[in-house]
Amino acid sequence: MRYIELDSLDIQSRETEFNHMAAQCASFLQDDEEEWATESVVNCLNCKRRRWVFGGFQCMKEDS
Repeated sequence: MRYIELDSLDIQSRETEFNHMAAQCASFLQDDEEEWATESVVNCLNCKRRRWVFGGFQCMKEDS
């Protein structure tokens, strides 16, 4: 698991970074649209393996 610190201001400013990370991730699994945090489909914040935690999120893929 990988913890990524994030606040509400970071979501927009780091969207490109999260798009790139998700595009490179073989474990990316698109979440249901109503759970999306950004408009970009392939984004860590829109992944079924993402779990929100206080102050950020965790990537729950096996090798993170």
